[in-house]
Amino acid sequence: MTDQDQSGLSTPNLRIHYLGNNGTDYSYCRYMIRAGHEALFYTDYNVHPRISIANYHSELSEEDVATIRYEELLTTSPLTLNIHSQDILRKISACDVIQCNGLYGMWAVFSGKPFVYKPFGGDINHWPHLDNNEGERIRKWCIRTILREATLLLGLLHQKKFLRTLEELDISRDRVRGWCFPMNATAYAPQPTKTWEDLRIHSGAQNRFVIFNPSQIMFRPIRELQYTKGSDILARGVKAFMDAVGPENVMLWLLDRGPQREEFRVMIEDLGLAPHVRWFPPQSREDLIRMYNAADVVFDQIDPNIANHGYICIEAMSCGKPVLGYIDHEHRELVAKEPPIPNINVLNEGDVCNALLRLFTHPEERRDAGRAGREFVLRYHHWENACRAYADILREAISLHATRRRKGHAEPRNME
Repeated sequence: MTDQDQSGLSTPNLRIHYLGNNGTDYSYCRYMIRAGHEALFYTDYNVHPRISIANYHSELSEEDVATIRYEELLTTSPLTLNIHSQDILRKISACDVIQCNGLYGMWAVFSGKPFVYKPFGGDINHWPHLDNNEGERIRKWCIRTILREATLLLGLLHQKKFLRTLEELDISRDRVRGWCFPMNATAYAPQPTKTWEDLRIHSGAQNRFVIFNPSQIMFRPIRELQYTKGSDILARGVKAFMDAVGPENVMLWLLDRGPQREEFRVMIEDLGLAPHVRWFPPQSREDLIRMYNAADVVFDQIDPNIANHGYICIEAMSCGKPVLGYIDHEHRELVAKEPPIPNINVLNEGDVCNALLRLFTHPEERRDAGRAGREFVLRYHHWENACRAYADILREAISLHATRRRKGHAEPRNME
């Protein structure tokens, strides 16, 4: 077999194994199969209370096109080298390339395969600096090893703590690649009024300006992730906006999800917002699309430690809605220099209030923002285009790995 055959570059299709419990990885697995590649998703559902497919993925009600392969990845370890761990390593190594997140990356390290690592937040902000006890030091060593050994790193260059971690570990920024996660812009699309009008009527919002926040309710960082969603900023900004235009003209829609939702209920009571708030249970994909379409504006996460968007931003933009959130310039340039991500940047309650006032007063600005968002999603995030760009990143990782093997040595690594 030639080097080209071994690298996986001799055919356009890839064999990809995903290790982790992250919704965007699951999305990529499914869409890459739809694009003609072979992919398997290895997971352990009990890895983390916040990082889970169910929390992040709104298309679970669809018929699955990917195979989820369950392995007890966290009840054993590649370090044990017992029969069970060797069997798992053999299975997950039967591919061209691996994508992983969190401590699942240790399996990728021992597989000997090229792998890309996708940070999720706490793994780069918090874990590399743990040092309080033996367990934390083990986690610190593992994540530092994973980051050093990864062939490429996906996104999150905007994370300032990530940049400091890269510098500390002597990892070049040249190993970071921007990426756009895939979504179905045909399903997430503008709908005719008759599709969602009854939703506004039944919630008492027929003639009101509707602000929809589908994000998790979270305004204090939890230890593992070290970020928030800015729910408190939204509440105070909406309060100021209601005071300016009259509360009878506004309604806030919230999903009953997130670690601090009960405390948030008290907060909105104290602010006097409760009569103008409607709570909804977590929604199916079809109902969520209706809610996006029925709303006038959608709110995404606000936190300078994230400085990024998630699925909510892209789904809402795909439905032609303006999105308020915070994305910093480094992430914009990493993902797409032209056109930039067309969200409406807000970082404090004053920003929120002023943006809402503009959108409320100028309907044409809402239409223009929604149209720009839809065009951006079609260009970068619709699954066919996103998978094509993502496959190029995976092929680059395979090529880099093969080049290092041909040279007979890997890059120097400081494993201390």
